[in-house]
Amino acid sequence: MTQSDTLITLEIPRHLNDVRVDSAVATLLNEKMPEMRDFSRSLITRHLKEGRILCNGKAVPPRFLVATHDVITFQAGIFEEPNISGPIPSQNLALKVLFENDDFLVLDKGAGVQMHMAGGEPRPTVASWIVERYPALAQVGENPLRPGIVHRLDRDTSGVLVVAKTNEAFSALKHSFQERSVSKKYVALVYGHLKELSGSVDALLMREPGELRRRAVDPHRFSGTLPGNARTAYTRVPRF
Repeated sequence: MTQSDTLITLEIPRHLNDVRVDSAVATLLNEKMPEMRDFSRSLITRHLKEGRILCNGKAVPPRFLVATHDVITFQAGIFEEPNISGPIPSQNLALKVLFENDDFLVLDKGAGVQMHMAGGEPRPTVASWIVERYPALAQVGENPLRPGIVHRLDRDTSGVLVVAKTNEAFSALKHSFQERSVSKKYVALVYGHLKELSGSVDALLMREPGELRRRAVDPHRFSGTLPGNARTAYTRVPRF
């Protein structure tokens, strides 16, 4: 286990009872782990939303109110600042340019390729590949660790990525994804048998409590939390 994989456990003290969890985590980092106190509240908020910071083993929204003796856990590596501008060789990364103009790139990402560093040992990522080949894109977007990246694919998912080459294109593409005017199609291998040739799944989707990388659909189990709407239309293709 590397230092980045170390599980940090912090208990909520009495003076932080009934405080928002994002504020409580910021205070605890300042009090207990001064080497991490310079991280912004927005970074803590993002880690909470993405399930990297847990309260009593479960993902909770940033506005969740903690109680005395609640336990906050996270991996130390989530607060490490990866250096994507450094020499991380990425010539063998499964990425291919499908289209390019002055405004954006269209990339074909292979399965197993990580979008960007999220703590841990330095490794080639889509972000490091972009900066290596298009250094100017380090100034595009809202986060230099995600140069020009307006959407993402999971590490084990292959598919098409659109990367902005200018801040104007970044804003326009981001707006399109936020407004859901972009159509997304996936091909998935499903275990079992679908009775219907086509249909839709309209359920609640959120991160599995206690799991950093797994999402699940279960409206009863997640009652009282903050799930997101996930509406997916599907068409069955040949069985194997």
